[in-house]
Amino acid sequence: MNDRGARERLIEEFEQEWRNGNRPTVATFVRERLTSEFDANISVEGSLVHELIAVDLEWRWKDSRRGGFPAWRVEKYWHELPSLGSLETIPMSMVEEEYRVRRLWGDRPEYGEFMARFPQYAALLTTRLAEVDRDLQAELGDVDAWGALNSTMAITVAVRQRLAAPSLPPVGAAWARFEEYLLHEMIGAGQMGRVYRATHLPTGEASAVKYLRKSFHRDRAAIARFLDEARVVAALSHPGLVPIQAVGQTLGGGHFLAMELLPGPDLAMIIAAGPVEVADALRWTCEAADAIAYANSVGVIHCDLKPGNLVLDGERRVRVTDFGLARTVDAGGVAAGDRIAGTAPYMAPEQVSRWWGTIGPVTDVYGLGAVLYALLTGRPPFGGTTVADVLAKVASGGLPTRIGKLRRDVSAALAAIVEKALSKSPGERYPSASKLSAALRSLRSV
Repeated sequence: MNDRGARERLIEEFEQEWRNGNRPTVATFVRERLTSEFDANISVEGSLVHELIAVDLEWRWKDSRRGGFPAWRVEKYWHELPSLGSLETIPMSMVEEEYRVRRLWGDRPEYGEFMARFPQYAALLTTRLAEVDRDLQAELGDVDAWGALNSTMAITVAVRQRLAAPSLPPVGAAWARFEEYLLHEMIGAGQMGRVYRATHLPTGEASAVKYLRKSFHRDRAAIARFLDEARVVAALSHPGLVPIQAVGQTLGGGHFLAMELLPGPDLAMIIAAGPVEVADALRWTCEAADAIAYANSVGVIHCDLKPGNLVLDGERRVRVTDFGLARTVDAGGVAAGDRIAGTAPYMAPEQVSRWWGTIGPVTDVYGLGAVLYALLTGRPPFGGTTVADVLAKVASGGLPTRIGKLRRDVSAALAAIVEKALSKSPGERYPSASKLSAALRSLRSV
C-alpha cells in the first residue's frame, strides 16, 4: 500500500461514495477497506486516513449547507479511530484543514476557538491560520468576509488583475486567469484536488474548474500528472470527449483546468439508483466505445474507464472524462510507463500484473466491458472487502459471475460479447473499441 496509485484508488472510491449520495464515514471505510498490512506501518495508515479525513471534511461542510452547520470537528475522527492516537497527536495539518474547509463553506470560526481546542499549537495557530486565510484569498479572490458562500453559494471573484501566462510547459490548451472564473458549489473532491461548477465571467459560459490542493503546489510529479491530463485532452477532438477549455494558475501559484460542464449524472450514479435498461446500457457503452476508439486511434489509452468517468450530457449521451491516468503508445502500440494505476474493480489484468501482457488499446476494451457488466448487473466484474482482494481477483485466472445468473433479461448473445471483452488474456478480447461497438450494434439498432 506504499504504492501511491493504490492510495489514490482508495481515496477515489471513498469520494465516489460521497458523489453517489451515500454519506460514508471514515471510520467505517477504514474498518472495511484497510487490511492488517497497515498494522506493520502505522504511519502509512495514519497518512492515508488523514487524506480521507480531508476529503470527508470537505464533503460534510459542503453538505451541511442544506441545514445548519454540524458540530463536525477533527477530534471526532480521533474518537472514532483510536488507532490514530490521542487527541494531542492530531497533526497541525488537520487543524488547518478543518479551518480552511469551514471558512470555504461559509462558517466563521475564530482563532480563539482553535487555540482553546489545541493548546499544544497555541504559539503557532495565529500565524498558521492567517496563512490559510491568505491562501484562500489568493486562490479564490476577494470574498466579502467569506460571506458570499453562506449567502449566495458562490465565491465572488473580482476580476481585478491581469496575469502573464505562467512559465510552465505548453500543454496545447489556452491559458486563462483564475480570477476570470466565478466559482459556485463544489461538485467533486478527491485526494489531489477539487472540482467546482463555475461561470467564465468574460463569456458567461458554464465550466467545471478543477484545481490542485495546496499540498501539491510544490510536488513536481503531481503537477506534471495534472498538466499531462490537459496536454492529452487538448490534443483530442471528438464529440464523445469532454474538452478542456483552458489551463492556468491561481494567484497563489496553484494550477487549474477549466472544462466543459455537463449536467450529468454519471453512470455510477445511475447504477446506484437501480437497474439499468438493457437498451440504455448498450447505447451508452457504444457511445463511450466510439470516443475511446478515436482516442486509441491517435495513440491515447484512457486506462481508467469506469462508470464515474462516463457522464451524460444534456441529450443524455455519454461523454468520456478524466484522462488523468491516460498513457500514450509508441509505434508498436505499447503504452509508456509501468506504474500500477486505475480503479481496482475496473482494471484490466495487465494493469495489475505484467504476466498478462502490456497495456494497449485492448486495455480500454476490457474497461468498456467492465462498465457494461456493471450497467447490466449493478456491480463491477470483481469485488472484495479491500483493494488488495479485488486486485488479486483481477490478476488471477478466475472469471466474474456469469451475467445470466444475475439478470435473466440479458440475451446469451449479449452476455457472450461482454465475456469476450472481459477475457483475461488481452489477445482474446475484441482487438479494438470499434470492434466491440460493432458487435454490440449488431445485436440491435443502438
